[in-house]
Amino acid sequence: MDLEKRGRSTYRLLEMSSTMSTIPPDDALLYVASARSSLSWDSYKRAYSQLLAALPERSAGESAGGPYGAARALDVLGHVDLAFEGGKGAVHVAPPTLARLPMGGLPQAVLCGARTVRTVERLREAAEEAGGHIETGHQSAGTALLPTRVVVRADAEETLERVAVASGVGYVNAPPAWHFASMGGDVGDYVASRPPRTGALSEWASATFDPERLAFNPVRVWAPTESRVLGRHVEPISQRTRFFLWEGSTRKEVDKDWGRYAALSATGARALAYDRRRFILGVPARLPLPRVLARSLCLCSGYAPAVERSLPGAPYAGQVHLLFRWVPPSLAEAVAIRVSQRPVDCEIDILH
Repeated sequence: MDLEKRGRSTYRLLEMSSTMSTIPPDDALLYVASARSSLSWDSYKRAYSQLLAALPERSAGESAGGPYGAARALDVLGHVDLAFEGGKGAVHVAPPTLARLPMGGLPQAVLCGARTVRTVERLREAAEEAGGHIETGHQSAGTALLPTRVVVRADAEETLERVAVASGVGYVNAPPAWHFASMGGDVGDYVASRPPRTGALSEWASATFDPERLAFNPVRVWAPTESRVLGRHVEPISQRTRFFLWEGSTRKEVDKDWGRYAALSATGARALAYDRRRFILGVPARLPLPRVLARSLCLCSGYAPAVERSLPGAPYAGQVHLLFRWVPPSLAEAVAIRVSQRPVDCEIDILH
């Protein structure tokens, strides 16, 4: 049975199940994905739409970014891995794991990956038996269908490991936030690794990335330029959107998130803001970090980034920002270096 058919049958199974009524509504999307471990992109979007329609009106209205926004949030929280290749996409669920948070004080770990109806219950039972404590709470990131944040606290590292073993989930004692922050090279290395191409794209609908507005401006005719430019191009037949980083007549196909930072680095502009006292990193919503780096920041706290309409004192103060909390200064700097950025010191008195 292909992924799409399995996804449909999975959703119907959960919909009819007597346990569905006991699942927190925002956890339902992760439960559906976990039941099959992988979903085609079409199957995922269908499940997302059906589950969103079933939410209370207020919750359903919190659907910033639509199905891709929710999938990206699940990815950066460490629950799933998104895969896009050749115009096709899939959602692969990660194994259930307690991931250590990089903070001082008593050891804490956040639950990532697949969940069943019994996962949190088993964690709670194991924590009580081992002398730990479990804390659950809703995400408040403005995106519907984000699963409950589940954190286990203990008085010692060994206790967290015992809880994980007893509840049947994995445990990562070295904070994964640091692993993802240091995995791979910087944006310059990324661009250098991409194979160059030449040739005009005269029949393609095109737009150029504007570093001042952090938006794409449509162009009638694509004209080569000596400076580095990020172009968005739509294939005339398939209507597939692709992103190319141009220097003169040479282009390299790039991931759009890495591509935007590559284009910005050519201007020397600074875009990130950081509060060293509150450990909050602000990122313009129009300049999202590559997913691996956003995951590093989310795994500092287990929270999806909060959305703020403006951020006084930030380089792009009037734009919507994503705020990542509990990010240690050294980790904020490590992430910024990966995208050729240096955060601007800023007081962010928003998250409490």
